[in-house]
Amino acid sequence: MADPTPPTPGPEPLPLPAGVHQLCSCGRSHQGWFCDGAHLGTGRISYGVRLSEATTVLMCRCGRSRRYPLCDGSHEASARRPWWRPWGFAVLPALLSPARPAGSGHPPPQRQSPGR
Repeated sequence: MADPTPPTPGPEPLPLPAGVHQLCSCGRSHQGWFCDGAHLGTGRISYGVRLSEATTVLMCRCGRSRRYPLCDGSHEASARRPWWRPWGFAVLPALLSPARPAGSGHPPPQRQSPGR
C-alpha cells in the first residue's frame, strides 16, 4: 500500500464561469466548494461571489483565512511556535512578571497550573 501524500500547501485554484456562485463556508457541503445548504443550524452563511467574467479564484485550504473560503494569504504566516508555547500561556506571564517587594501594596502574582 502506498504512503499517502501530504496535501500541497497554499491555495487551491478554482476556475469559475461568469455569474453568481454560492461558496461553502462551513466545510460540510457534499458539493465541494459549492454550498448545498448543509450550513443550516451552524450559524454560518454561504459566501456569495458575483463574477462578470470567467475567473479563477483561489480557495483557502489552511482554514486560517479571514475571508474563508477565499484565500487571503494567511497560510504564509510563520508556522514556528514561540519557545514558551509548549508549556501554555500561563507560564510566560509568571516568568516575565516583575518581582514585587513585600509590603508594596500589590498582592503577589498568582501562578496558574498549565492546562487549566
